[in-house]
Amino acid sequence: ILPDTPRELAGVIAHRLCTAIRDQPLCLASGEQVVLTASIGVHVCIPVQGACWQSLLDAADAAMYVAKRNGRDRVAFSAG
Repeated sequence: ILPDTPRELAGVIAHRLCTAIRDQPLCLASGEQVVLTASIGVHVCIPVQGACWQSLLDAADAAMYVAKRNGRDRVAFSAG
């Protein structure tokens, strides 16, 4: 949740998160390093007073699944 954040900046932040996660491998107890990636869904809106937070989260969640379907390790925006 990024209050007062324009769509473009939300996208930049989401891409930075993907990069930071990908660039920091997880070191297992065995010494093996595992590279993790993230798929991030972004929903940008100006919610009306009394808006249901679940509907906002659902929109971001749906966008995240679009990112996964399009190859993972990426950012996708909701349609609305």
